[in-house]
Amino acid sequence: MIVQAQPFKGEVLQTYSFIPTASYGVLRRIKKLILVAPWKIPDRNAAAAKKIFYNFPIDTTIKERVKEIVLFTADDEEENGKKSLEIYHQALEGKIIELKKHGHYTLGDMKTEEFPELIKEIVG
Repeated sequence: MIVQAQPFKGEVLQTYSFIPTASYGVLRRIKKLILVAPWKIPDRNAAAAKKIFYNFPIDTTIKERVKEIVLFTADDEEENGKKSLEIYHQALEGKIIELKKHGHYTLGDMKTEEFPELIKEIVG
């Protein structure tokens, strides 16, 4: 399921995705799961509570409930970001899209609010 918030002028379009697993005992299949700069490795100096946030198993059965999986990364993503992407890709497979000069896909890294490649994947 993809939920889109309509932006006000000057705001970034925010797209949230989640996978409904069961509704009253019925598994649902979704068309596409898009992960943008997924992260799985906590910083070495992170507080214990923050490390717990990253310590979860990736549900590899997601592949059975999703028709297509797309993972975005960037050529200038941090090393642990690239390692994290590989962890997700090994578990979920899917198509990797690597864009130039997008960093961790924050406004500071991208220097723009525009992300047409994501829109293309959403509607494509």
